[in-house]
Amino acid sequence: MIFKKLCKTADVLIESFPPGHMESLGLGYEILATINPRLVYTAITPFGQTGPYRNCPFSDLTLMALGGFLFLAGNEDNKPVRACGEQAFQMGASYAAIGSMIALYHAQHTGEGQFIDVSMQACVATALENAIQWYDLQGVNRRNVGTEAGLGVYRCKDGYVCAVAAFGRTREMWGSFIKWLERDGAVGLEELKDEKWFEPDYRKKAENRETFKRIFENYSLKHTKLYLYEESQKNRCVIFPVSNGKDIFEDAQFNYRNLFKTIHHSSINADICLPVSGFEMSITDVEITTPAPTRGQNSVELLKELGYSDADIQGLLQGGAVYGGE
Repeated sequence: MIFKKLCKTADVLIESFPPGHMESLGLGYEILATINPRLVYTAITPFGQTGPYRNCPFSDLTLMALGGFLFLAGNEDNKPVRACGEQAFQMGASYAAIGSMIALYHAQHTGEGQFIDVSMQACVATALENAIQWYDLQGVNRRNVGTEAGLGVYRCKDGYVCAVAAFGRTREMWGSFIKWLERDGAVGLEELKDEKWFEPDYRKKAENRETFKRIFENYSLKHTKLYLYEESQKNRCVIFPVSNGKDIFEDAQFNYRNLFKTIHHSSINADICLPVSGFEMSITDVEITTPAPTRGQNSVELLKELGYSDADIQGLLQGGAVYGGE
């Protein structure tokens, strides 16, 4: 069987079928481990291989809800909020990668493979910051810190910036922020110098959030996000740009480190720009030289490596056992 032949020399197998599916095909870990004892077998499922939820229907929304993240993202008594980007799936993928790498390192040193059971729900639950400890130690179901004056996203001349002008009752942050704006010519700051602004509850009131927004954006709309970012750093304040695609592509730090690489994608006959990697290695070359393969692009090559003849491969392709691409 082709799949078993591939597993015989594979280091890692990652699958995301429902629990029991691979076993029903005769391809469970116990069977594959007899073929390749060094195999790292990683299974990503919504709730894990065991437990009362193992066969429950799922979506990113339900996993976020059952993992606790949906509640954490809401403010005070407002309804829960779903984070964008299919976060439950992203968390599951990240933990699968980490677990697989640890198991692979172990296999390389001991010759012993193992089964990695990834529960996306459990992965979500690990991303709740200190919410579980708050409940355990204080009996408090904490949520998002909420919005308050000086903490959030504001408009500027060429987009948006995120400002952290205050945190809790820390006077130094608020005072430094107001002094910087004053030195830089902002107007209307007298309203923000009252002692009441040091209180988080006061800053959370809607009318006070609007007051800060009006005063700050009267200033920020005259300046670019880069200017606000650099000047805030000089004045030991916290403002950073909300970057869009253009900002990322033109970012001086990224370009200095050669983050982006243009390669030709033959399947679409076009040049595409890709981020190479988030890290650099002193010895190993991790540079991307080819685009991601299209579906079935390497099927013939892999089958030849496994010892199949041209006639066998042609039969497999025609019979639909494998996909050979366009």
